[in-house]
Amino acid sequence: MNANEEQPKPIATNRAPVWPMVIAYVERNYADDGADTVSKLVADMHERDELGLKRYSVKLTAHNGRDHMIDAYQELLDFVVYTRAWLDEHGIDVLAPGMPTKASDPDNIKLEDLTLNPRERTMMNLFCAATEALLQLRGMLS
Repeated sequence: MNANEEQPKPIATNRAPVWPMVIAYVERNYADDGADTVSKLVADMHERDELGLKRYSVKLTAHNGRDHMIDAYQELLDFVVYTRAWLDEHGIDVLAPGMPTKASDPDNIKLEDLTLNPRERTMMNLFCAATEALLQLRGMLS
């Protein structure tokens, strides 16, 4: 199976749209932290839902003619390179899960005592977790 093959355009179904399910899950399970993070996330989700409707003329639903595992895999491929690019922009290399380093000479990498700020650590952890998820998903695709 070519996991990078273009998927068909989604078709309309009588299934419930997925974005409201995700939004309800977030609102039900995550308390706002005082900085309106959850409210901002929910607003972003509504915006993505509308963007998808404009782009595809249908709401995202199950059984819409697409293989959602392949969609997830392809989106994670992009996510991994975006997070890795962000780390590179901040001078951070990741040699193994949870092992950040700064490599001034790519041919002579030395592990340094590297303290990451919370944003850098989050991006490193997301990169590592997404890479692991990619390996799991790829193993499930025929």
